[in-house]
Order: sequence, then structure tokens, then C-alpha cells
Amino acid sequence: MQWGAYEVVGQRMWMVVGGAVFVAYGIYVANQTSGTFSFPAVIFVIPPGAVLYVIATAVGRHREQARATRQTANRNQSE
Repeated sequence: MQWGAYEVVGQRMWMVVGGAVFVAYGIYVANQTSGTFSFPAVIFVIPPGAVLYVIATAVGRHREQARATRQTANRNQSE
């Protein structure tokens, strides 16, 4: 499998965005000096969201590969 420039840039962009979110969250937590800390419940959405993203990506790539295989087989049959 070869990665095109779009996929590489897109993956790196999301890694940078994710890193920035975690840095912002770290700064938010570090600034908690008194009172009751309220843990953001949205943090529990990240792991299932990541799993769904990986599954959707794998299914999409499998479909692309299957389509390319069918096209190659059809081309070879018609020759």
C-alpha cells in the first residue's frame, strides 16, 4: 500500500490537532488551583471515537482494494 501526499498530510494534521487539544487540556488542569475539579465527560468519547474511525478507515480501504481487484479481473477477462 502506498500513501499519497494527501493521506500523509491529513494524518499529520489530525495528530497536531489532537496534540494541541491535549496540551490545552493540560493547561486547563494545571490552572485548577482551588475548588472542586469537574472532569469533562467528553473525554470518554475519544477512545470509542478513535476505534470507530479506525474501523471505518479499514472498511473503506478494503472496499477500495476489492474494487480495484474486480476492475483488474474484468480487464483481464475482456482481453
